Amino acid sequence: MVLWCITMVCSFKLAYQEKEVAYVGPRDWTGKKKSFGREWGEAIVFAVIAASVIRTFFIEAFTIPTPSMEKSMLVGDYLFVSKLSYGPKIPQTPMSIPFVHNAMPGSMTNSYVDWFSLPYFRLPGLGHVERFDPVVFNFPNGDTIMVDPFYAGHDYYSYVRKEGMFLSGSVENYFQSPEKFDQMARNNFCREKHM
Repeated sequence: MVLWCITMVCSFKLAYQEKEVAYVGPRDWTGKKKSFGREWGEAIVFAVIAASVIRTFFIEAFTIPTPSMEKSMLVGDYLFVSKLSYGPKIPQTPMSIPFVHNAMPGSMTNSYVDWFSLPYFRLPGLGHVERFDPVVFNFPNGDTIMVDPFYAGHDYYSYVRKEGMFLSGSVENYFQSPEKFDQMARNNFCREKHM
């Protein structure tokens, strides 16, 4: 808000200056072409910024992690969530590497800086939560994060579920007896960790 006010004041000040400025003619743009690297660099930076803003404030893709809505949505289904409905959440760690969650892939290094963080704040939304609305919220991982450089920051239960689906051969087979395939995935995981 403060930045917007400063911009408006400066714009009015520049627009209503009393100075007389002589017209110098059209500017010559020959030989001012951008290099190939600069063109691609600017395009990539713009795409990353635009995608980050859209993903943070407007719309984001999610997968269903748990069978809690199994009558209408299955585990692993993809959906797009409008963040404008209930109000987008301002990132608490805004200085981070885009499109990477908690940890860098393949390591346990944080993908964000700890020394700069914001308090929890949510912008006002355009709607209200009503009965039977599907709502996406942060899954409380807590102690289920695997602390292993190979699995860096992955959730144990989603790993077991995906491995169980893989072992079953098809999603239909998995949902006929998910406990059996999840147990097989847990056993395989324990065997791999003790090798």
